[in-house]
Amino acid sequence: FAHLDCRRWVIDRNLNEMIDFLQVEMAGNTVVVLTSGDPLFFGIGALLSRRLGAGTIRIFPNISAVAAAFARIGEPWQDVSVVSLHGRSHTGQLMRHLAGGDTVAVYTDPVRNPGWLADLLIENAFGHVGMTVVEQLGTAGEKLTHTTPVKAQGAQFSDLNLVILKPDPV
Repeated sequence: FAHLDCRRWVIDRNLNEMIDFLQVEMAGNTVVVLTSGDPLFFGIGALLSRRLGAGTIRIFPNISAVAAAFARIGEPWQDVSVVSLHGRSHTGQLMRHLAGGDTVAVYTDPVRNPGWLADLLIENAFGHVGMTVVEQLGTAGEKLTHTTPVKAQGAQFSDLNLVILKPDPV
């Protein structure tokens, strides 16, 4: 969208400042916020709706990373549990799902990455689970790695990834 003559704001960690910017801009302009995936599924859509007012915005979702990842591995995901560790520490929730035998899709971030997750799984006696790391989904660099927590320890993965954990690896 570089060809468009408009004001731009890069979404970063300073979300309050971004909301202030949007509120000012919305007073006299049409504003578009571009994000990837489904903004209401662990995305910025919930924040925008809550802070700007659901009636003042329209959301056009794309396919979530979870839907795309399961399409890539050719498996249904209607019974999959989804946990976000992206900027969150929902590790207890993750462990409960794994203890219950659930397949879990895990959103990661640069700190809570697949290597970090592998360490956590081994520390909590889930070193046996199947681990699929889906990197750079939807790009030319897309890569699927079927592994285990033991093999993933210390491995390097793209910061843009989603991890699928299966209690009974194939």
